[in-house]
Amino acid sequence: MADVSADPDRALRALLAPGATTVVALDDDDTVVGFAHALTDGATAYLAQLLVAPEHRGRGLGRQMLAEVFQRCRVGRMDVITHTAEGFYETLPHRRFAGFRLYPGRRPARG
Repeated sequence: MADVSADPDRALRALLAPGATTVVALDDDDTVVGFAHALTDGATAYLAQLLVAPEHRGRGLGRQMLAEVFQRCRVGRMDVITHTAEGFYETLPHRRFAGFRLYPGRRPARG
């Protein structure tokens, strides 16, 4: 996804585009502390972004947003492609529950 931080109107269009599902987490002061953004074709969803503010990490917020965005996409599977967050996604129950597959950013070593 292109960097849209300097253009709020462009960011809003990206978040509300057809096939996009976005969940936003707010704190008690209505400050955005995280969001999950997925793209779907109606059969499979692809988690595009999952962000949690550093001071709110480690409390399950990322997991809650991931579960919510998956439910709202109304698909049978959500694929995750990451180059930087394999550790976080490996802690999720994607291997025990149908619906999640993890595609790490690095290729496994060939033996």
